[in-house]
Amino acid sequence: MKKVLSFFAAILMILAAGCEKQDKTNISNSDIPNSFTAKAEITFKEMFLTAQVTRNESGELNVKVLSPDVLEPLEINCKNGVCSAAYDGISFAADSSRFPQADFALIAAQAFDYVQANIDLKKTLSDGITTYQGSTDSGVFVLNMDSESGNWLDLSVEGTQLHIIFKDFKRQ
Repeated sequence: MKKVLSFFAAILMILAAGCEKQDKTNISNSDIPNSFTAKAEITFKEMFLTAQVTRNESGELNVKVLSPDVLEPLEINCKNGVCSAAYDGISFAADSSRFPQADFALIAAQAFDYVQANIDLKKTLSDGITTYQGSTDSGVFVLNMDSESGNWLDLSVEGTQLHIIFKDFKRQ
């Protein structure tokens, strides 16, 4: 009987050694910048633009395009999964079927919403960078934060060809 119990105990220890435990308990909303403003370099599919990105306390994401010049009057607002756009005083719904170029704003807004709500996040810390990884309807995202300053550094969403680099980051 002792041999059988010892055998099962050894098997359980071997199986447990191969399991990785995700640390979700160290994610605190106070660590995560909810409202902020930053200049952003946005690459989405074959499009590159510079924008001022602002997220307010209620979770609304505003993207105001700074360059290229032809898009400078474009402003996109996303909240609760719905986006609208304004271009040179003309406002319209920015849904995928009519304006797929604005999808990047919705994809980014979803990632920020998921991080703020702490929905199935994996948090890792390496070389002064805190990485939040999760999954939205758009795909798996990786959002990196400078661990010392608490500023967002960049956001990538797998499968969407979206990469955003944040500069001049300021918490609001």
